[in-house]
Amino acid sequence: MTFVYKVICLSSFVQSYDVRKDIKVDCHKFADLGEDQRRRQHDREAWARQGEREYQERMKAFKEKSRLARELLEQREREALQQKAMVEEMLQELCRQNPEWEARKKSVQRVS
Repeated sequence: MTFVYKVICLSSFVQSYDVRKDIKVDCHKFADLGEDQRRRQHDREAWARQGEREYQERMKAFKEKSRLARELLEQREREALQQKAMVEEMLQELCRQNPEWEARKKSVQRVS
């Protein structure tokens, strides 16, 4: 016996097949099904639009956050350069006022 024949021989499968076979076609049921399909399609489209709006909002927020982070990084880099220039200027001023600072600096650099 093949598998299909065994399945068909089972009474529950035969009964369900017979029930499905005897179903009468109701035109109103199909009209309602079409209306249900249209309603579901409308819901799906609304859901897709909402999802797209949320995606666009997330992308806009992400881009804004990235822009702010980039600006903050650039500001910190500018501040670091300004501090470096200020320290170098202070060091040069010390070396001009005290010539022995230059000699000390060179001796420290040789030891390091």
